[in-house]
Amino acid sequence: MSTRTVQRSTVLPVSAELAWGAVKQIETFAYVARGTNGYRGLDTLPSPLRPGAAAALRLVLLNILPAWTHHLRIEGVDDRARALQSREGAGRSGAGIT
Repeated sequence: MSTRTVQRSTVLPVSAELAWGAVKQIETFAYVARGTNGYRGLDTLPSPLRPGAAAALRLVLLNILPAWTHHLRIEGVDDRARALQSREGAGRSGAGIT
């Protein structure tokens, strides 16, 4: 299995603390993804996100077409580095996610 690291940044008119707090909220994930995808089952994840949280989500392409099961597990939340690490996969096995 390969590992990919995604780093994304933007300038926001808020403090870093406020932005980081929003990143950890599952509602923010739903809001950001809503332009292209929806996820059924997000309400099973804690907000704020914390290590060990996991869910089998139903991906809905373009918020219209039901697609596959997307497995999401939060591996780490580092408040000092403001970094969130997840393990994700699709299908029945979730690419090794248990």
